Amino acid sequence: MKLTDNDALAIQRAIDDTSTPGQPNYGKTVFIPRGHFLLYKPLVVKKGVKLIGAGKNISVLQMAKTEWERTYGAAVQTVDDPEGKVVLSDFAVLGLSLSSYLEVRSGKSLVCDLVTESGYYIGPQNSVPDKPYVLFAGHASGRVYHISLDHIAHDRLPSGPGQDQSYPGYHLLQIRDTPGPLALYQVSIEHLPSSPQMDISQCQNVTVYG
Repeated sequence: MKLTDNDALAIQRAIDDTSTPGQPNYGKTVFIPRGHFLLYKPLVVKKGVKLIGAGKNISVLQMAKTEWERTYGAAVQTVDDPEGKVVLSDFAVLGLSLSSYLEVRSGKSLVCDLVTESGYYIGPQNSVPDKPYVLFAGHASGRVYHISLDHIAHDRLPSGPGQDQSYPGYHLLQIRDTPGPLALYQVSIEHLPSSPQMDISQCQNVTVYG
């Protein structure tokens, strides 16, 4: 990985090719090989795309440290489609403090063996967290297996008197306004010193196992 590489361009091109009827690679799987791949903009995972890595500890998508803006949204985003049928599996997202890592809005999808982790702090010292690290919203439905959303967050929250509190919208995992069915198996959510680590609100047919 070179710090000047924008690997999002090649990955997005592969996503577009495999999701566009008439293209030679339409319907094929987008494979993320071993390594760190730098993202200068979000990846938009389109309907029917299968984005699969070599392993959640060796295929890493990393937000660009000096270029990423919180207004970009999550590093990996799926389209909002009840028939999205997206597959996300076996990779990690290395992100920035207080940024979003993954937004799933596609129905009938499979999310499996993903890891998120914060690599470094960026932004004003007292930035207030206001969004979840991982979000299921819109038409999100399907199955989620073995995702690990562990963050040592003490160094990225405002500190001082009166700052030990909950922050609206700030969670490691939030499921919001989904129609379901959505089933989560063996979710690892740890190390958030303030705010509920997991929030499920205004949803239908959500089941959490383990």
